Amino acid sequence: MPKGYSQSDIWALPALLRGRKVLIVGDHKQVSPSAVGMAEERIKELISRFLTNQPHGSEMTPDKSIYDLARVVFAGNSVMLKEHFRCVPAIIEFSNREFYQNDIRPLRVPKANERLDPPLVDVFVKGGHRNGDVNAGEAKAIVDEIETILTDPQFDGRSIGVVTLLVATQNDVGPDAQSRGLSDAN
Repeated sequence: MPKGYSQSDIWALPALLRGRKVLIVGDHKQVSPSAVGMAEERIKELISRFLTNQPHGSEMTPDKSIYDLARVVFAGNSVMLKEHFRCVPAIIEFSNREFYQNDIRPLRVPKANERLDPPLVDVFVKGGHRNGDVNAGEAKAIVDEIETILTDPQFDGRSIGVVTLLVATQNDVGPDAQSRGLSDAN
């Protein structure tokens, strides 16, 4: 069950119950599911009604992942994978240093046509500010940068990844990009 940390409900439990052996891959240092907007009282009522006498029933909530549940149920039976194949070293470097005590060995070597130098670019957005859950200035700056990148022939055939900490800002980027004719934005 890959990315068990992103499973925000217990719908995966029936699949787990059918397996003789189960492998759940996740990382408790990554973002957990969010239960924002869910009826908290209703959830408490359902937990009280159906899970009170179940082992680890208190762990089966919308804000917990299958990975979170497995960490409790199988405490002490986890293995940290130390080889990382997905990201180039420069991308995983920050997390490796800050959260994993440099225990992760990045093994991905990008092909010559995939290399960018630098692979990450921090951009200060002058005048950007958070208004509630949205940073409209940041969203506009992101789409401006995407537009600039798409006009540069050296990036033909490449994909663009955007990271922003505000989900509402992420939700502004796609529609803004689409309204400017960047049709593949999502």
